[in-house]
Amino acid sequence: MSSDADPAEPSATHLQQVLGQLREMILKGSFAPHSRLEEKQLASRLGVSRTPIRLALQSLAQEGLLIYRPHRGFQVRAFTAKEVIHAIEIRGRLEAYACEMLAQRGISAAAAARVRDNLEATRALLAQPAHGVADVDVWVRLNEEFHRLLIADADITLVGELVQRIGQVPLASAALVPTVGDNVPVVFDYVADAVRMHGYVFDAIVRREPARAHNLMLEHVHQGRMRMMSFIESWPDGETPSGFPAVER
Repeated sequence: MSSDADPAEPSATHLQQVLGQLREMILKGSFAPHSRLEEKQLASRLGVSRTPIRLALQSLAQEGLLIYRPHRGFQVRAFTAKEVIHAIEIRGRLEAYACEMLAQRGISAAAAARVRDNLEATRALLAQPAHGVADVDVWVRLNEEFHRLLIADADITLVGELVQRIGQVPLASAALVPTVGDNVPVVFDYVADAVRMHGYVFDAIVRREPARAHNLMLEHVHQGRMRMMSFIESWPDGETPSGFPAVER
C-alpha cells in the first residue's frame, strides 16, 4: 500500500496494529527523546497510509508517550530516571495490593494451574546449562505473564488499568528486563532471584496469607527497581544501550 494513499477510515484491527508498532518502537528507543515524528515518514517506514499514523500519534499522546505542540506536531516525550523509578514503585504498590486481595479472596483453580505452569517453565529455563539473548526474551515473556495472571485473577479493574498505564513509562514494565548482548549471565543471576520470589508470592496467595503476599510482591518489585537503577546508572553520560529508550538523568 502506498504511504500517500489515504483511505477514509482504517479498521480497528489495522489501527491497533499500527498503534502497537509505534508504541513498541518508542519503548525500545527507536526515536530519540524530543524528536519530532512526521506522519509521512512514519507511513513510508511502516508501509501504511497516513490516516492510521495520524490516529496512532494522537493515541500515543493521550497515553503520555508523545507530546503534542501546536505548529510543531508530535514529539517523543523524554522521561527522567526519577520518573522511571517512581513508576516502578507505584507499580509495586498496585501489584502488592492485587496480591493481597487475591490471597484474601482465594485464587481460582484455573489461574492457579496457569501460574504453576508458568513457574515450571521458568524453572526449566533457569536450569538450562547455558543461556543466550533469546533465552532472555523467553524470560521476559514468562515474567510478564506471571504478573499479568495474578493481576487478572485479582479482578480489580482499576488496578489492571493503572498497571497497564504505568507499563507505558519506558523501563517501568514487568515485560522488560535490562539486558545487553554481553550481560546475559548477569540477567540470569537476577532471574534466579526473581523465580524464587515468584514462588514465594504464589505460595502466600495459595495459603491465603494476604499480608505476606502483599509484602513479598512489594519486595520483589523493589528488587527489580534497584536493579533498574543500577542499570541506568551504568550508562555512560549521553549514551543508551541499543534497544532501550534514552532516560535523562
